[in-house]
Amino acid sequence: MSGLASKVKKAVTQPHKIPGFVQRRVAAILNTVEGRRIVWPAAGRAVLETFQLQRPAADEVLVLTEASLVSPGTERAMFARLPNTNVAYPAYPGYSAAGRVLLAGAASGFQPGDRVAAAYPHASVWAVKAGQALPVPEGVSAAEACFLQLGVIALQGVRKAQIQLGERVAVLGPGPIGLIAQQLAAAAGAQSVTMIAASGRRLALARELGAPAVID
Repeated sequence: MSGLASKVKKAVTQPHKIPGFVQRRVAAILNTVEGRRIVWPAAGRAVLETFQLQRPAADEVLVLTEASLVSPGTERAMFARLPNTNVAYPAYPGYSAAGRVLLAGAASGFQPGDRVAAAYPHASVWAVKAGQALPVPEGVSAAEACFLQLGVIALQGVRKAQIQLGERVAVLGPGPIGLIAQQLAAAAGAQSVTMIAASGRRLALARELGAPAVID
């Protein structure tokens, strides 16, 4: 009788005793969480695949996604493998999302149910380091909070510009990042922020957000 057959026979004849190999298998199953994510197996192809995630480590949280931000310019270019894009397939798009903590590591500082935003791909669930998950304030929806990374990008530009109190600033392009940069520049102390655009389509929104001057 083989070793495995002997273990199975023992498990049947002694049902009150769960053999170690069964315990280890059950533990392995219970230690993973199943999710679904977008994958590009090749240029021009998108697939929704099932994948397994380990339960979060002590300094991680597992986030159940409520909103995931799509970057139509960058992601469309990469999806179609347009010139000047560098993509290795399979590729996993997405970079900014928001949701609720599903499982929290013991040292994460979060609790299940906490609302957070973080940088991770388009996936139904994802594990992130606790230090990279930011709490979402009350009154901010998941659809708004998932713009986190765009805010980070815009703030990086404003900080590198080293705007001083009373300076005049011009922002090129009233896209989402430009509109956020416009507001952050004003918050940093700019006397006035002029929005410059190749098209007047979004200039009305720039005015609504406080731009005293716009150039089409």
